[in-house]
Amino acid sequence: MSSYAEIHLRYTLPPCLVLFLLSYPFSNSRHHFALLFLLSVVILCTAPWDSYVIHRGIWAYPSNNVMATLFRIPVEEFAFFVIQTYMTTSLYSIITKPTFHPSLLPPRKRRGTLGSLLLLIPLLPCIPLSCTTSHWTYTALIVLWSAPFLSGLWYVSGPHLLRLPRKDVLIPILLPAAYLWLVDGHAIRSGIWTISERTKLGWELAPGLELEEGLFFLLSNTLLVLGNIALSQTFALADVLSLQHPHQNWHTDSNPLHTLPTLLAALLLPAQDYPSTLISHLSDAAVTLREKSKSFDLAAALFGDRCRLLLLSYYAFCRATDDFVDERQGQAQGQGGGEGEGGVEVIERFLGLCYPELRFELGKEEGEGGTAPAGEGEGEGEGAAKDYMNGKVHDKAANGHENGNTHKANRPTQDRMHSEKVEAYILTLPPQLQPSFSLFYLLVPFLPPEPVLDLVKGYEFDLAAFPVAGTKGEDVGGARGGEGAGEAEEERKKNENEQWNPAIKTEQDLIQYCQRVAGSVGVACTYLFAASQPQPQPPCTPPTQELLENATNMGIALQLVNIARDIEADARMGRSYVPSSWASSPSSPSSCQADPTTPATILSHPKECIALFRPRLLTLAFKYYALSAPSLHLLPTQSKQGARAAVAAYMSMGLLMRSCPGWPVRSGWTTAVKVLVVLGVLYLPLSLGGEGMSWELGARNWELAGQLGSLAAGSLGEK
Repeated sequence: MSSYAEIHLRYTLPPCLVLFLLSYPFSNSRHHFALLFLLSVVILCTAPWDSYVIHRGIWAYPSNNVMATLFRIPVEEFAFFVIQTYMTTSLYSIITKPTFHPSLLPPRKRRGTLGSLLLLIPLLPCIPLSCTTSHWTYTALIVLWSAPFLSGLWYVSGPHLLRLPRKDVLIPILLPAAYLWLVDGHAIRSGIWTISERTKLGWELAPGLELEEGLFFLLSNTLLVLGNIALSQTFALADVLSLQHPHQNWHTDSNPLHTLPTLLAALLLPAQDYPSTLISHLSDAAVTLREKSKSFDLAAALFGDRCRLLLLSYYAFCRATDDFVDERQGQAQGQGGGEGEGGVEVIERFLGLCYPELRFELGKEEGEGGTAPAGEGEGEGEGAAKDYMNGKVHDKAANGHENGNTHKANRPTQDRMHSEKVEAYILTLPPQLQPSFSLFYLLVPFLPPEPVLDLVKGYEFDLAAFPVAGTKGEDVGGARGGEGAGEAEEERKKNENEQWNPAIKTEQDLIQYCQRVAGSVGVACTYLFAASQPQPQPPCTPPTQELLENATNMGIALQLVNIARDIEADARMGRSYVPSSWASSPSSPSSCQADPTTPATILSHPKECIALFRPRLLTLAFKYYALSAPSLHLLPTQSKQGARAAVAAYMSMGLLMRSCPGWPVRSGWTTAVKVLVVLGVLYLPLSLGGEGMSWELGARNWELAGQLGSLAAGSLGEK
């Protein structure tokens, strides 16, 4: 006969070891807090009930099968409390890692009152049944023990639970429960413990598995999952409140003595203080991220909760402004110029309100008195692009992280009157901008203006350098037309090539452009990484100069990968980011008589131009990646894994393009490869994340993997 301890050694501890290995890479202080908190509640609330059930003789154990008892309960039973709590909590943590809880909070403060009352109804018949000895006694005692806790947890977290993906709820409940049913059935058949015939119904769900035992494990696991959901909801609400009120003490750290009061205050938050509007904005931002950036959405799950909240807010601003600038450009072209502010002017006016010290600088640049009136300065596209590439525009902003750490984070919170002024201006913006601009304004205490200005100047460059480019998705240079249009098409392309006046002439121009539009984002993210650390209320420790420089280099590397991927797609929009100086390359396609760096020529000879320029762009990308990757391990704990995963997902796409030229870079296969790469970053010592083995060795391994997949890539490309 096996002993109770052997049941643990053979059947319950091995799954715990597997779950430990799976959850270890992204385990954090919140996971530890949830585990310890729930375990304390489980022992305090279950041990008295368990002792009473043993005292009533409802279930028993041979004395020679246990090592010792405490309050009649075998010590192995206490171990079962710990093991089941760990299994369910760890599985919940793994399954829900991709879920962004702040965006799924109820839009207004709600409690599950109706469901809570319904869950109390089974108590009515079970109270008298539990006082007697009958075949219903054990069932009644199980319901009597679980129903009040289920009711209370549903009251707290029921509305949030209903907004979660079903997998987040059902898998952590059913999978551990089903496994423990098997263990329990085996233990009963082996005589490790027994259920009294007088107090059970005698119905078996499986050989040895009594109905009551199955019900117990199902309800106990449901309680654990509801407890985890309640904690996730409360942590998420505290994070949202810490973003809305950065100088209030809403931050939760690794100290339980501080975390518990904060969570309790969030739980008891008055309805009038509930951040309904901010939750709605975060929900919109989460949808945008999921639809617009598969790579970052995949990696975002690995950031700490607060870090993910800050990054999502900034991403929403970047995406909204990028789309808005393109939209305003398209409207201006369709109206032949038209009246009203352009996209860049709207953004600069907003930044001038967010950062009052910029208003003089912007006004000085655009004309005395403030922001230039709409329509002024038009027709200067070529000169603006030239000034941009020559560094004459916002030199101070551009050099902030090149010539010294002049960025100023920890900005003072604006007074209420100023905040109301900014909020009033946001309400005058187009509806699609209001959520993201509101989110950005909350980041101002942590984010200096320089990287944001760099980003805006990147938008300004695109407008100045490509004034006739179509809106996104429009086939500007594509060969369209009916039969007999060939000669006219050739003539049009010839004219386009003759009129093409590239703003990116040299490799240095390309790098400076990438620094503005992507390196600046890396710098901004580095400040947000610092703000996500424990006790992030301003002032917080700013990032080091080394991190800022390497964040710029990493942004350049990732942008170069994007440019290499989108050579043909950009050409269809009338854009080319390939330096015109590369046109004189001796390997230029022999079939191409015109400049191969122009959009029209790229569309005429896509395979030849991509084969010529993509490897060169990727070589440049990996050069900047190699410069910055070693600094990834210097990032704060909350952001390190997510940053490594995001970088690896992007650079794996570059390796695929370099190793397998025929690989369909915008396909489900690429997404599958990114998932595998992210898993490799988490669980393997060799990765593209900058830690462990050297970059060169990692690249050689990925090159080999790419060569092995070349046949598949070629066959996919032929379809």
